[in-house]
Amino acid sequence: MAAACLGEIVEIVVFVVLSIVFFYVLYGVIKAAVRDGILAADRVRNSGNVGGTGAPDVAEQREPLA
Repeated sequence: MAAACLGEIVEIVVFVVLSIVFFYVLYGVIKAAVRDGILAADRVRNSGNVGGTGAPDVAEQREPLA
């Protein structure tokens, strides 16, 4: 009886450890994707070509306030 109970505990511990490893790897992948997306958005913003068409931004088309 004790051996069966010990086996169930080992199964639960292995499941928990594998789950922790899986979610840690998933966290790293999501963190890297978000970082890459932010860096790509910064590059687009700093290039001044938001639409990708070469047209000036709307802010550049406005007339100055008097």
